[in-house]
Amino acid sequence: MENKIEKILSDLQLISEEGLDSIDSFASITLNPTLRWMKFILTDDKPNGNKQRVPLDEFANLINSGVHMPIKMAIGEIKPGHEEAVPLGVITNLKQVRDQIEGLAAVWSRERPQDVEFVISEFKAGRTPQISWEIPYTEIIKNDDGIEDLRGICLRAATLVGLAAYRGRTPILAVASDNKPNTEDKQSMEEIETLKVQLQEAIDKVAALEAQLQEKIGTLASLEPELTQLREYKSQIEKEEQEAAKLVTIKTKFTEAGIQKDDEYFATNKERLLALSDTDLDFMMQELVAFAKASQKPGDDRLEIPNFANLDINTTTKNEVLKALRERNKKR
Repeated sequence: MENKIEKILSDLQLISEEGLDSIDSFASITLNPTLRWMKFILTDDKPNGNKQRVPLDEFANLINSGVHMPIKMAIGEIKPGHEEAVPLGVITNLKQVRDQIEGLAAVWSRERPQDVEFVISEFKAGRTPQISWEIPYTEIIKNDDGIEDLRGICLRAATLVGLAAYRGRTPILAVASDNKPNTEDKQSMEEIETLKVQLQEAIDKVAALEAQLQEKIGTLASLEPELTQLREYKSQIEKEEQEAAKLVTIKTKFTEAGIQKDDEYFATNKERLLALSDTDLDFMMQELVAFAKASQKPGDDRLEIPNFANLDINTTTKNEVLKALRERNKKR
């Protein structure tokens, strides 16, 4: 037996198929121009209209089981429920953001072009498509307030349907309009080389002082403050070298994904970029690639990524992102 939890889907747009013939291979970040992307809130931990709830401690089960599972839809129409639904695409990324699960999905525009066009036209006409989960479970626990908690769950599929149970709590957060590779961004290694020289100088100074301390144990008290200072300096240089190396790795990921950012961007966002876990960084990179052309002017072949303030998804709101995009457009 399985339970079907309804979800809302909003703001779908197409990704252009320009550049298809010029892209021959893809890395860890999906650059496939035949995909069309949607970013969405998959669920929260509150009861839905059926008085059923996915508890917060079950989120990991959904995230671990949901990646690469299908997004489904009936052929030629969005039916009220799950009947006759077949795969339309796949979920590519999922992560927990406070009391919600946020996701990215890739829709197959080549395999089912008419149905993808139909979904887009329905949204543009104001008939917002919605998503309903297909969630097998092993146990239901009924609380005193009548709410049922689903336990031992996994995600089998998510289906576009005409009815919803979450009543608007799972909106689309962003939409993609194009996905086109950019020219390679040139990054200098001078900063790391300078740090390596400074580190070696610090190491040599510490080694020399330690040798002197072994020979002249009587002067330990007077040399100890300087030795401590040099050790702290060495530690600081090592930290800066590690941060610089990680930042170069992040810049390389931007370059390999075809995303162009200047040095000022990385300088301004250095601390937040370095604080990202590998999972959050991969999620952000996939999101930036998927939505790369959201702010590009018509006729402009240059690929510019919106200056997302939402590097820290936990603290930045959708309104703040929209405000930042408006301010960016005024400066052009």
